[in-house]
This record gives sequence, structure tokens and C-alpha cells, in this order.
Amino acid sequence: MKDKKGSQVAIIISFVIFFGFLIFVFFFINQFRTNSSGSENEILQMQVERNLIDKSSRNLTTFSVSLRRTVREGSCVEIDVADLSGVLNQASGKILVKDKDGKPIAANLRNDEKIEIDGIDKFYKIYYSNAFTPNTFNKNCQRIGDYDLGLVKTINYIFKEDLESYADNYNGAGLSGAEFGVPASKNFGFALKESVDDGIEGDAGSNGIIVKAYKGPRGSEEVYSGELPIQYVDNDAEIKTGWLQVVIW
Repeated sequence: MKDKKGSQVAIIISFVIFFGFLIFVFFFINQFRTNSSGSENEILQMQVERNLIDKSSRNLTTFSVSLRRTVREGSCVEIDVADLSGVLNQASGKILVKDKDGKPIAANLRNDEKIEIDGIDKFYKIYYSNAFTPNTFNKNCQRIGDYDLGLVKTINYIFKEDLESYADNYNGAGLSGAEFGVPASKNFGFALKESVDDGIEGDAGSNGIIVKAYKGPRGSEEVYSGELPIQYVDNDAEIKTGWLQVVIW
């Protein structure tokens, strides 16, 4: 009789242990699936973010020009930049020029490796990129041979103009997510914001939103969002900081 009771106790203990093991396995597998799903969404979000940055980035070349003598009143400046022929190319880029106060000045990048600047100051900052729309002019300029070129820097930046172009397509005819590596089963959106604390809701130009391409999920889809601090070039060739938010659902 004692042996029978002992056997029953042993069976109950075994059952409890087995049942506890099943519960442990269930929670472990469920947790693994949750983490895997989160990891997949995180990886996808990072891939889309990287692709968007790559497609919106261009080289920006900057340098300064300091004239050693004064330009005559009513004239303009012509300088030879043959030394920068490997950097400046009229066929593949345009220039923006600003004076010492940061005011935009009309300028021409000619195909004979010369720059014309519609001003008589002695200092100018030159910006060169294939993203710019030039502010040109037509005038006979005074050729200046005595000048100094500052440090020439070429850096790859995100351009606001490119983000705006993608946003226009997104909000208009529609922007294919496949271009950024988004599978057909997923949707995406993005926004360029002034601060990480700014939300993505609202219109571009308000609530800290600079550029927006986001319509949001219509149902109860799971949303995964990531934000990245960036430097970008605005439409006036100013280098600014902001936050790029990419959303996947």
C-alpha cells in the first residue's frame, strides 16, 4: 500500500515537472518569435534608412576666393579656376556664390574653366554641386589674376531638395517602396524634422517637420520607427542639422 501511494506521488511530481517544462518551452518559443519579428523590422528599417540616405546624398564642394586688389565700381569679377578643373565641371554641376555676409550673389561657371561673380567685394564663398539651380547673369567682367583660393573641401551630404523630391512623389503619384528595399508586404514613410522630440504628425512646415512623406497605417498594423541625427544641405547651400525618421508598418 505504501509503495502504491509512493508511485502515485511520483507520477504527480513527474506530471508537474513535465507540465512546467511545456510552459517554459511555450514562453521561450513565443519570446523568440517576438524578438525575431522585432529584429527583422529593425533590420528592414535600418536598410530603408540607409537606402534613403544614399539616394538623397550628393557631393558638396566648398572653397573661398580672396581678391588681392579692388574691383572697379560697376564691374564684376572673372577668375581662372583651371587648377580646379578636376573638381569643377560645368557639364555635371553648378555653383552658388555668397559674399562675406552670406548674401547670395549671381555667378557663372563657364566651360572655359572660369568663374564670373557679379560683385565688387574682395571675398566670396563658392559652393559647387549638381543639385544647385544657378543664379546667372550676363555682363563683361574684370579679369582678376591676383587672388587666393581657400581650402577646397568635398563632402557627401544629404540634400533637402532630394528628400523633397521623394516626398512630392510619395504624396502625389506614389513612391514605390521597392526603390528603397521595402517588400511588397510592407509600407513605409519618412520625415525630416528639426528635433527628435518633434512628432511625425502634421504638415511639412509646421510642428518642426521640414519634409514629410508619411500617411500612416490605416488599421492596427504594427509600426516600427527609427530616428537618426543627420547633417543636410538646404536649398540655400546652408549646412544644417536635423533628424531623419523612417517608419515601417
